[in-house]
Amino acid sequence: MLTLQFLAPNLAVQLHNFGYSPLNIGFAFGIPAILYATTCPFIYLLTDRFKKRGLILIGFICLTFAMLMIGGTDAIEIFYKNPFFIFLGLCIMGLSTSLCTIPCLPEMLDAIEEDPSFDNRYDEEELENVISGLFVTVQSLGEAIGPMVSSLLVDNYGFRNA
Repeated sequence: MLTLQFLAPNLAVQLHNFGYSPLNIGFAFGIPAILYATTCPFIYLLTDRFKKRGLILIGFICLTFAMLMIGGTDAIEIFYKNPFFIFLGLCIMGLSTSLCTIPCLPEMLDAIEEDPSFDNRYDEEELENVISGLFVTVQSLGEAIGPMVSSLLVDNYGFRNA
């Protein structure tokens, strides 16, 4: 969530510099959320068939490429000179965010259940409540910190380097 919220204060300015209207900028912000919402059920089905850690790793790798497409880098000039890659990166971001977050909570629960010291001391329902509470808390913290960190980094290093 930190990655998604990182774009919030700065992507609109970047798209405005390319000449996009407020309607197109609003659409750009909706792309990751729509793809996240539509792919979550499918990713949940994948967590039963594949290793959860592998899905999370694939999600982070895809998220890295998505951020390179959105923000660009001086090493890959084609990304930041063509706004098509911003929209493609936002699409990849929506998919990769679901790959990162959906298998994460079940993986955390599986890790706790594998540890016999927790299994003997705590009730299973109590552990699930604590883990899900921590998961949502950290997710919300990322949503709160993302725009602040983003603004600070963009002010000091510019959009592409941040």
